[in-house]
Amino acid sequence: MGRLRPPAQTSALATTSEAPGKAGDRSAFDLRILAKLESIERGQQEQGEVLDDLTRRLLTPDDRRIGMILVRMLGNLFGTEQFATAEVAARALHRDTIGQALFELIGDRLEEKARALGWLLARLEGVRFKGYRLVAAGEDRGVRLWWVSTPSKGATSDTLREGK
Repeated sequence: MGRLRPPAQTSALATTSEAPGKAGDRSAFDLRILAKLESIERGQQEQGEVLDDLTRRLLTPDDRRIGMILVRMLGNLFGTEQFATAEVAARALHRDTIGQALFELIGDRLEEKARALGWLLARLEGVRFKGYRLVAAGEDRGVRLWWVSTPSKGATSDTLREGK
């Protein structure tokens, strides 16, 4: 009795006419892969938007209002640098325009308790506000560090297409 052979694959990506080994089919294969990646990204983006919306709804209206402005402001202020809550508080006490705007936004939390600002950042962690997201970066000597993920960070099908 002879050995049974596995059935031929019938997947759209695995047919012999689309195999990446042929030079003429290589670009068609690559285009199909990129189209599939873009489709997956769209699905993930839609799921992410639903999750972000649900997460934002768990915040109080005041936290949502402050988060929409604060997370983006911190992203513009600190860029890709990690920062501690104390640095945000110190920056809010500067007399320049940015410091005054930051104090207007979070000043009441600085006057209540120094830890109130840290608690606010912890509640805002991971929530996406128009593409900006506050991320916990770990701790340094018992102090929590943060950074802001901006819309320009992260791989997309465009960066993969360009080979970056």
